[in-house]
Amino acid sequence: MQKSILVIDDQRENLFVMEEMLNEFLPTIPVITALGAQEGMQKISQDVGVVLCDVQMPSKNGIELCRNIKEKPEYKDIPVLLITAHQSTPSMRVQGLKAGALDFISRPIDSSELVAKVKVALKVHYKEYGLRSERDELSTKVEVTGQKLKAIDLQHKTLFDSANDAIFILDTDGDILEANPEAHIILGYSPNVLLGRNLREILNKSDAELLLSSIATTGEVNISSEFVVFDRTIIPIEIRSRLVELSESKVILVIIRDITQQKMAEHVIKESEKRFRLLYTDAPVAYQSLNGFGEFLDVNARFTETLGYTAKDVIGKPFANILHPDCRDDFTKQFSKVNTVGELKGIELRMRKKNSEEILVSFNARVSASTSRTFQEVHCVFHDITKVRESEKAIIKAKEAAEKANRSKSEFLANMSHEIRTPLNGIMGMMQLLQSSDLQDEQIRFVKMAIQSSRRLTSLLSDILDLSRVEAGKMNISYEPFELISVLHQLKDMYCAVASQSGVELILNIAPNVPPYVMGDAVRLQQVFTNLLGNSLKFTTQGKITIDAYKLPISKENMLKVLFSVRDTGIGIPEDKIKDLFVPFSQACEGYTRKHQGAGLGLSICKRLVNMMGGGISLSSEEGKGTTVYFTIQFGVVNQEFTFSQVEPQNDGIKQDLMRILLVEDEFISRLAAQKQMENLGCDVVSVENGLQAIEALQAESFDVVFMDIQMPVMDGIEATKAIRQGQAGEENRDVYIIAMTAYAMAGDKDIFLGSSMDDYLSKPVEIVELKAGLSKAGRKLSQVC
Repeated sequence: MQKSILVIDDQRENLFVMEEMLNEFLPTIPVITALGAQEGMQKISQDVGVVLCDVQMPSKNGIELCRNIKEKPEYKDIPVLLITAHQSTPSMRVQGLKAGALDFISRPIDSSELVAKVKVALKVHYKEYGLRSERDELSTKVEVTGQKLKAIDLQHKTLFDSANDAIFILDTDGDILEANPEAHIILGYSPNVLLGRNLREILNKSDAELLLSSIATTGEVNISSEFVVFDRTIIPIEIRSRLVELSESKVILVIIRDITQQKMAEHVIKESEKRFRLLYTDAPVAYQSLNGFGEFLDVNARFTETLGYTAKDVIGKPFANILHPDCRDDFTKQFSKVNTVGELKGIELRMRKKNSEEILVSFNARVSASTSRTFQEVHCVFHDITKVRESEKAIIKAKEAAEKANRSKSEFLANMSHEIRTPLNGIMGMMQLLQSSDLQDEQIRFVKMAIQSSRRLTSLLSDILDLSRVEAGKMNISYEPFELISVLHQLKDMYCAVASQSGVELILNIAPNVPPYVMGDAVRLQQVFTNLLGNSLKFTTQGKITIDAYKLPISKENMLKVLFSVRDTGIGIPEDKIKDLFVPFSQACEGYTRKHQGAGLGLSICKRLVNMMGGGISLSSEEGKGTTVYFTIQFGVVNQEFTFSQVEPQNDGIKQDLMRILLVEDEFISRLAAQKQMENLGCDVVSVENGLQAIEALQAESFDVVFMDIQMPVMDGIEATKAIRQGQAGEENRDVYIIAMTAYAMAGDKDIFLGSSMDDYLSKPVEIVELKAGLSKAGRKLSQVC
C-alpha cells in the first residue's frame, strides 16, 4: 500500500516549497501538509509513512510533537524527520533522538539530502511494519497449531460420528467392533446396540459372505447390496470396504452409503426438465431455437408477444423470413459460421412484426452441442433496442447542437470584441487628441480619467476573451528564449510610478541562483505579474509590495523551475473567501458596497496560465496585514552557446514628417482620430473608406505606409492586401508597407493578418505610443529598402 508524506510547519511558504520539492523528486508519493502541530496530529491518521516536522513552532515544537507521535501505539512505527535550522545545537539533536526522531534535515534544504532521507525513512517504516506483521502472523500460527494438535483426537471422533455414511469397523470374522451414529440411524437401532453383532445379521447374507471371503485375499471389496433395517425394511446401498492393518491386528473398514436418493434421481431430472421448460416458455426475453439451416424449432411466449407470430406461424420456416429484406443476406452469411465460431454476439437486425411494423434488435446465438460435440441446435435471444438507438441519436443531435452553440459563442465573442473595440478606438483616439491640445488642469484630469476608464474597459474585454480562449483550449503557450531578469526589472519599472503615487514602496528581490536567460513565454509571464501587481496596488494604500524570484530544484533534464511571489501589506482577504478567489467572476468583496472595482477574472486567468506553463499557484493572506501569492513556472534551459542578437538602433530610419500615409478605415470617428494623430506626428495622411478606394488611391499616388482596417464594405482589408500584392495597385506598390489596424483581437487574428502578407499589426483601441512604435518600425524597414 502506498504511504503518504506528512509535512508539518507553521509557515505556509515553507509548506508550499516543501510540497513542490517532494512532488518534483518523489512524484509517486502523495504529500499531505499541515499548518502547525495540532493539524499535524489530526492528519497523521491519513495512512502516513513518514513525517517531516519543523522543530521551531510556537504552540508545540517539533521535538514535543515527535514524542507525542511515538507515545501512540498506532503511530510508533512512523519515522519522524526533524527539520532544524543550520545552527541547531547538538543538545537539540540529542533531545530529538530521545524523543524518537529517526534523523534530521538542516535548512537550507538540499534536495538530494531530502530525497535520500525520506526514502530511507520509508524503507525503515515498511521494514518495521513488515516485521511486526510477520511476528503477529507467526504468533497466530503457533496458537492455531497448538489448538489443532489438542483437538485432533476430537476431530477424528467428530468426523467418525458426523459422517453422512454408515461406517463400521469389523474384525475379520465380521463382528462389529464400532459403528457410527449414522449406521444406527439408517438401521433404526438405538446407539451402541449394533456393537457385537455380526455383519450377516444386517446385510444380505450372500453379499456379507462375499465381502468377508474376498477381503482377505483382495484387501478391498466394493459391491452394491441391500440393508435389512430394524423393521425389516429393505433399502438400496453401496458398500466400500478395505482391510486395514493395525499394530497388533487387522480390521475391516466398511463404509455404506444409502443410495435411495440416487434412485430418485430420474424423477428429479424429469421435474427439472419440466421446470426448465416453464422457464424457457415464460422467460421475459424473446427465445427461439433454430436448426443448423436457420429454421425455427421452437419459440417462447415473449417471442410471440413481441412480434405477433404464433409458434405455428414460424416453426419449420427460415428465421430470415421475419427480417427486413436488406438484412437477410447478411444474417445468412453470419449464421453459416455459427457452428464454427460457436456463438454470435450483438448482431443488429431489423425485424418485421406480423403487422409489418419494424423494430431494431440486438441478436445473440449460441450452439448447443451434445456430449459427443455434435451439433444439436442453436439457442437464440434478441432484445428490442429501437428506443436505445433513438436515444443515442438524440444524444448525438444534442452534442451537435452543443458544438454549434460553442461555435456561436466563439463567433459572438469575436463580434463582440470587434463591435466594442471599434467605438472604444474612437473614444480613445479622440481623448488622446484632446490630451495633446491646450487644456486647463481640470480638463487634463478629466481626459486622463476618461482614458483610464477606456483602458480599464479594454483590459476587462481582454480578460473575458482570455478566459474564453483558455476554457476552449485555444490559448497557446510559446516557448522562446527571453531575458527573465530583464522582464522582472521592466515590470518593476512599469509599476514604480503608480506605486509611488499611492505611497507604496515597490521592491524586487532576485535570488543569485535565478538564471538571466530562459526558454518560455515572456508575454504570459508578464500577464500573470500584471494581474497580481494590479491587485496588490489596488488593495494596498501604504507599506510595500515585494516581488521575489528564487530557483527551485527540479529532476527534469534541461528544465528549471522558478518560485515567484508577490507580497503586499494591503487589506488582506478573509479566510472564508480565499478558496473561491481562483474561480472566474469571484471576488472577496461582493454586493453594492464594494470599495474596489473589478470583474473577478484576474486570479482565475493567472491560475490557468500558470498551470499551462507547468506550474502551480497558492495564496496566503491575513486580514488587515496583507496577502502573498506564490506561483511556480517551469522554463527551459537556454543553451550556453546561445546569444541574444543586438537590438536594432531605435532611429526612425526616415523622419515621420516625410512619411506619406494611406489610412483605410470605414468608421468615421476612428478614421478622423487616427488621421489627426498621424498628422500631429508630422505625417502626410490621405484617408479612404474601403479596400477598393485604397487600390485606386495607390494607383493615383505614392505612399510609404498603408494603415489597413480589416472589416469594411465593398472590399475588406485582407482582399485589398491580396490585390495589392498581386500588382493590381501597380507594380511599384506590390511591396508597400501595410499595417493592419483592426478591432479583431482574438487569439490567432494577428497570425491570420500577418499570414495574409501584411507587415505589422495594431489592435484597436490604438494607443498613441503603439502608433509611434508602428511608424518607427515602418521607418526602419523603409530605410533598409532605400
